[in-house]
Parts: sequence; structure tokens; C-alpha cells
Amino acid sequence: MLHTLVLSKVNLEWSEKKKAWYSVGKIGLASVGKKDLNALIDGYIEIKRESTGDAVEIYLEAEPRTWYYIKYTNNVVLVKAQHGSFDEIISLKAKGDYNTATQYGFYLGDDQEVQLFLDHFRKDYLGEDLKKRKAAPIVSGNDDTSTFDNMGDTGKKKKKKKQDAVVDEGTTPAADAPVEEPSRKKKKKNEAVDQAAPPADAPVEEPKKEKKKKKKAAEEDPFGDS
Repeated sequence: MLHTLVLSKVNLEWSEKKKAWYSVGKIGLASVGKKDLNALIDGYIEIKRESTGDAVEIYLEAEPRTWYYIKYTNNVVLVKAQHGSFDEIISLKAKGDYNTATQYGFYLGDDQEVQLFLDHFRKDYLGEDLKKRKAAPIVSGNDDTSTFDNMGDTGKKKKKKKQDAVVDEGTTPAADAPVEEPSRKKKKKNEAVDQAAPPADAPVEEPKKEKKKKKKAAEEDPFGDS
């Protein structure tokens, strides 16, 4: 079962008007290369016969910003995707020109090719009114994030974020933490000194030695009592 692309579930219906088979509902994606996915994703598949042989077009959308488009016709594969460096790799590996290829090969498509297929499928098979549809047009580009790539990595990311939060809480003080005023102790000390000091108007007791001298002088003074 090791193939480039393995689809496990595809419900096909026949269109007498278009003489083609088309998919209905979600598509089961079993694996891509060596990577097992086993997921149901959105997408469209059309199989029809052209003058040059069978033609198959596949559009798989894991999420709005991660999709793949594959077209096989006239023994040539045309691919386009919105996923990382997929387009760049295909462009470097492709040889020759898609329009003039005479043998099997793979080539890089463009956004217009994908949009034409989506508009055709939605209008002819799903009966949608494209004028009323407000879906954003297909625009591809490098996007490093993908549902396929992130499978099994969510636990690691959450664990890392939790560790970062612990480090931040342990090293960064709270912004609203109360700060003790440095002058509070000093203020209390000054109050204690003020309470210990005597009032400014308090009577000053006369030294005992001075009293003794005055008493002795009064006793020796012969005119003290006169």
C-alpha cells in the first residue's frame, strides 16, 4: 500500500450531462507516501474521458490555507499546492513544457487552473451560484503551517508554552505588588526621639550644688536677717 497518494473513501456519482464521474461528500485520505493520515477531508474528484484519453482531476483541502490540486491528462501530471515549498520543489524537478510534452512527466500548474476546476465542479455538479458565492479566490504561496505537518505536535507545543509561563512567573515580579516605603522605619524612629525629649516650656531644675552655695552664703551673711 506504499503509494504517493492513497484514498480510502470516495463516493462517486455519474453525470449523464457531463459524461463524467464526480465525488460526493468528504474524501478519505489514508496516506501520503510513508505518512499515515487516515482522515476525512474536503475535496473534489472528477473522472472523465477526453479525446486524448482518461482525465482525472483531484482537489484536496485539509484546511482553507492547505490544499493540493492534481490533474492527470494525456499522460502528463499537472500539480499545484498551497503548502510550504511544494511548488518550488516541483518547479525545480519539472523538465520541458506542459503544453508540448510528448511523454510522461509532471509540471507545475497555476492558480487560474485550480480556480477554473473549482468553479466548474461547484457550478455543474453542486449546483452553486458562483455570483452569490463569497468564497475567496485561490491564491497560493508559501505557508509553513499545515494540518498534515502539525499532527502529533500539539502536545509538545502546549508543554513548551506551559514551561515558558512558569519561568516568567518565577523571575518577573508582579506589577501591582506593594512596595514598602523606605522612610517608614525612619519615621517611627524620629517619633520615638520626639516623645523622649522634654517639652520646650518645662521648668529646669536648678542644680543641687548651686542651692548649697546660696544657703551657705546666707548663713555667713550677718545682714541676711536684718
